[in-house]
Amino acid sequence: MAAKKKTIQSIIKAVLCLLPLTVGMLGGYVPVQAAPDGVTVTKKQIPVYRKSMSDQETVECTFFSDMPHIPYMPLEVFYTTFMEGQMTVDRNGSRYTYHDVTFGSEAVADAQNDTLTSADMANFLATPVFKQSEGVVLGGPDQMVKIEQTVYDKAASAVTFSLGAYDIDLREENGVLYYPFATVSDLFSNPDVLTAYYADDKIYFEAMYQEINGGEARSENKDYLPWILEEERSADVIAFTYRELCFSVENFYGYPCTHSKFADAVREKGLDAAITAFDPHLKELLLSAKPAEYIAGLYRLFTVRLSDAGHTGADLNSIFTNAAYTAVVLPIFQQEGLYGQEEGVYVDKNRRMLQIHDTLSEQRLETLGTGGYYTQGDTAVISFDSFMVDYEAWDRYFSGTDDLLPDDTIGFVYRCVERADKDPAIRNVVFDLSTNGGGDTTALNAIVGLIRGTFHIHFDTVMGQQGIDQTIVTDRNFDGTIDDRDQAVRYDNLRFAVLSSGYTFSCANMMTALMKEGGFPVLGEQSGGGVCAVLVKATADGLPYRLSAYVRFATDTTNYPDDGIPADHSLVPTNAAGEKDYSGYYDIAAMSQAIERFYAEQDTSVLPQESKESSAESAAEPSAVSTDSSVVSLAESSADRSPSASSVPASTDTTAPQQADTSSNGLAVVLVILFGVIAAAAIAVTVVLLVKR
Repeated sequence: MAAKKKTIQSIIKAVLCLLPLTVGMLGGYVPVQAAPDGVTVTKKQIPVYRKSMSDQETVECTFFSDMPHIPYMPLEVFYTTFMEGQMTVDRNGSRYTYHDVTFGSEAVADAQNDTLTSADMANFLATPVFKQSEGVVLGGPDQMVKIEQTVYDKAASAVTFSLGAYDIDLREENGVLYYPFATVSDLFSNPDVLTAYYADDKIYFEAMYQEINGGEARSENKDYLPWILEEERSADVIAFTYRELCFSVENFYGYPCTHSKFADAVREKGLDAAITAFDPHLKELLLSAKPAEYIAGLYRLFTVRLSDAGHTGADLNSIFTNAAYTAVVLPIFQQEGLYGQEEGVYVDKNRRMLQIHDTLSEQRLETLGTGGYYTQGDTAVISFDSFMVDYEAWDRYFSGTDDLLPDDTIGFVYRCVERADKDPAIRNVVFDLSTNGGGDTTALNAIVGLIRGTFHIHFDTVMGQQGIDQTIVTDRNFDGTIDDRDQAVRYDNLRFAVLSSGYTFSCANMMTALMKEGGFPVLGEQSGGGVCAVLVKATADGLPYRLSAYVRFATDTTNYPDDGIPADHSLVPTNAAGEKDYSGYYDIAAMSQAIERFYAEQDTSVLPQESKESSAESAAEPSAVSTDSSVVSLAESSADRSPSASSVPASTDTTAPQQADTSSNGLAVVLVILFGVIAAAAIAVTVVLLVKR
């Protein structure tokens, strides 16, 4: 059946009737034109690959003859197929009302004017894994992290996505409303990294942040983007991909950058207008018929122009791990000056971060040796480079199948803190985040809760224009239940601090802020920043990219934490030439003295009066650094024992957080685990820069 007709007049009328807050920007586009009467429709069963190329699942996609390479799908079909939920739709003329059957969120599409409106769009787009109420324990190890209360500063603002402003056409056929597959995938991609990619008549679905750089199916099929080797891209894909990029960036980017005129221009005028004003050649690349030039444009857009030092970037791993693709793309990158020659505030910051990481990794090895637990005098240092959770191991532990605490970041830090608490010589504990690029916020929350008890996290959201405060409680004794017994876990005889650096990013930046808000000192230097959740999306032709999301961490400790959290005591002197000296960065005696001064200046009435058998003199004349690589078991950490060091556990892949079966505001729950993708994102920072630096 022919696609529905539209007129320019109807689109103009739709724009004039938009709600006060309309997220979509015009970006210089001509309003959508009516499709010709002669457009025909073709149905295809497209294979879906979730974990393996041997998967047998298929889903029906609809193709229109005027856009033969752009698959379409009903929004409700996409949701029920990929988002693990149920959605119904009621039609009233050209209006389609979507109901989330289980959780009650709604949105309304206007098929005539190509709009999608919701009173709480972030909640509508949140997938069922997030739609849980206050008091529900969140994902992964059950009974570990719980939202006790969520407070919004105001009700969410209604949001309208004006798809027609981007020439993205919603099409009716036999009473069913169809969306471009890429558009509906962009709508429902979220900080849980649930992403569906369409490429070469195949759909790849990837879930959770361990797949941020490529899931199992895509890893099996190294040639999943064969169009890279073709002479030219098809005309419909060229035009639609650019429009879809504009829609995605303008509506879902979190704008964390505080020093980017380009990002400011995108926010104020739209992506197309920003590109036209700042980088016309970029538009030529993105609209190029040559695949390699187009890919260079994507890299230039996400990893250079929209760079925010780690979260936003084009994912080129699937290209630069394929020799045939590399041979086509790399010469263009070199020709365009995109091979380590980029310039920009955040590109330069990213280079500095990588240099700091390498410098400090070498310095720590030289100063402290191997192992993740170091002691000297009255101070213990606990070093860990990411926030990782072994969900399967925690499930086994809580079920009683395993007797020992898992050897992930949570288990490691807990064993180390317990060890320090039982060591009569140790008074200070320093969490070393100097080479930590981020990770899973379940681990972050568990560690902060272990030290602080009940604490608050603050967020703001670009979509819906809300400020959000959450009260978090955690299972501090790791018995599988959050209850009053957790209050008995206290470390009153220990004074805690954080060691941060310019590399300390994302979840590590977040922990630095949360510890500082709790009254604990930050040593070293200002942290690296990173405040947004990460969205993993894909272009209409299947090339993934990362985007800093519309939900941002906020803090009481600095005006805006994207620039990092200032240190209370610097361990990095700077010479007259402005060069930093990291040679004394891991001087544990200096850390001890800084902690002593910090706490001496605080109100001692709020500090525990008990003291261990240690003193400032023991720090001034420190013993040799003690470290080894033995692993402290749960049995050892729960009983009196002689001190022994523990090492950072081997990194393990994590699995999807388990879904709770209760409902409420989806965004509220997203916020607790929204930084769960950051470790992989930070590690994969600007792939091409990492190839040669």
